[in-house]
Amino acid sequence: MSTSKMAHSRFDNSSDEAQAFLPQDHIVSDGNDVESPKKPRNDESKLGADTFAGVAMVIVGTIMYGIFGILSRLSMLGKRSTPYQSAAAMVVAECGKFVVSLVLLLFSEGIQQMIQSIKAVPKQQWLLFSIPAAIYSITNNLDFYILQYMDPASMQVLVQSKIVTTALLWWWWFKKSIDKQQWVAISILCVSSMLVAWPEDKDSSDGHDTSAAAAAHTMYVEWPIGPILVAIQVCLSAMAGVYTEWVYKRFGQTRSIHIDNLSMYFWGTLSNAVQFFYMNRDKDPSTHHLLYGFNYWTWLLIVVYVVQGLCISQIMKYFSNIVKLFMTGASIAVSGCLTWLIFGLNFTSFYVLGLCLVIVALLLYKSPTKWIK
Repeated sequence: MSTSKMAHSRFDNSSDEAQAFLPQDHIVSDGNDVESPKKPRNDESKLGADTFAGVAMVIVGTIMYGIFGILSRLSMLGKRSTPYQSAAAMVVAECGKFVVSLVLLLFSEGIQQMIQSIKAVPKQQWLLFSIPAAIYSITNNLDFYILQYMDPASMQVLVQSKIVTTALLWWWWFKKSIDKQQWVAISILCVSSMLVAWPEDKDSSDGHDTSAAAAAHTMYVEWPIGPILVAIQVCLSAMAGVYTEWVYKRFGQTRSIHIDNLSMYFWGTLSNAVQFFYMNRDKDPSTHHLLYGFNYWTWLLIVVYVVQGLCISQIMKYFSNIVKLFMTGASIAVSGCLTWLIFGLNFTSFYVLGLCLVIVALLLYKSPTKWIK
């Protein structure tokens, strides 16, 4: 069977969406015939939706997504921007992921086997993760800048538009067909994102002179910078996500995920370090060193980044980008509740309507029942 025919036959199976979104390039080919996939490592092939570890990974990752924006805002200490540099926080976080991955690899394989496993990876494959690592370093820093123009809950809803860019990229890259119901879900998601970002008329919010005071405790999005930054982030995020999953599943099926993570986080540390030192090349080192302005919220945020990154790497290898999207979708409820509890921000009517439509869109996209044909 030719490669193109095999890819089309596998993608035509719509009963399992996660499997349908699985990149086909992880099939080993000699250029003419398609051979069987390499056998996965036995100790790492059991993570799935029907296992406790798989469910726990999804739940923990969802919670990490939800509280990220909250901790980012708390780390600002009541100011409009962070007292530290986002690139510095990312350098420390990526370095932390690298160290944790190294420890996990050492614990699972032992020092001798670990060294042999690392040496067995071709040099060209060590370079593969440099591309998504560079993109992620940009999107991670954008998270901090976006929060200067909107509250955490609004950010969590707006970034759900990444399902649009991801679906379109999948459709273009893998020629994956998207049915009418899924296109309707994508359209609903676009509308809901615009509703969340739509500014309320402050003068008509309550008809009294206290409208300005009420607006200070209302979820908000500042136009046009906020939505523009979100648009840039979701496009880059889709590119990095699709490429990362392709690398994990094409080259990492026969080796420990921790080895691939070492490559990803090495390049991530390097990319963010380049950004940090470039931005501070002409500044006073005493006030612009790596840990300058860090507070306890910053360190807690870094811990969240480390845990989130390790969870997402598991999702990308053993599940798919679509599962990751549903995790971010579920995180908007976590972020919304925490924003209301911690910051006392009221839900706007547009936010509530947009939130409901986002949930409807995600359920409609995932549903195995096709109401729209």
